[in-house]
Amino acid sequence: MVEAVPVDPLQVVALGREATRRAECEPPAKDMRISMCPGPAERHTTRMGTITAALSGVFMALQGAMNAQLSRTLGLYWMLVAVQLLATGSALVLALWRTPHLPPLLAPPAYLYLAGPLGVAITALVALSVRRLGMVRTTTFIVVAQVLAAVLIDHLGILGLASRPFPAWRLVGVALLAFGAQILLRA
Repeated sequence: MVEAVPVDPLQVVALGREATRRAECEPPAKDMRISMCPGPAERHTTRMGTITAALSGVFMALQGAMNAQLSRTLGLYWMLVAVQLLATGSALVLALWRTPHLPPLLAPPAYLYLAGPLGVAITALVALSVRRLGMVRTTTFIVVAQVLAAVLIDHLGILGLASRPFPAWRLVGVALLAFGAQILLRA
């Protein structure tokens, strides 16, 4: 039998009737005051997240192929300059269009701005890998390495992200991913 857990009235008001209905559908998580039953809003968020993640994956594959071709013509370093200048210009246009004011750029910790040089490194390493290995092999290595890194980042809550524990039994999924990668790489 599931023991009733009191729900904060402010949460009920904020989440509406859906929250009260969902509060009884499964036992609450040990550190949550309401249950984690997915409602329409959560399903929509998950669906949109899935679509945007899939779209970014397609864009990454296209970008890798384009950067490899550009680096053949321009050379690696000038490809980096051209692509990063276009990326900076595109980001600036988007930021000016979507936000009316400049945020406090010194507010975040300085180390987070290393994402910029990491972007340059990623662009260079993908272009080099695609030229040497082809798209499928490069993408396979990227996906496996990215999932392993994401598991650690989520599990440990690195870089200020919320910790999302990764149960040991889910390592079976990571192992299957690695096994699938081996099949792709041998073909």
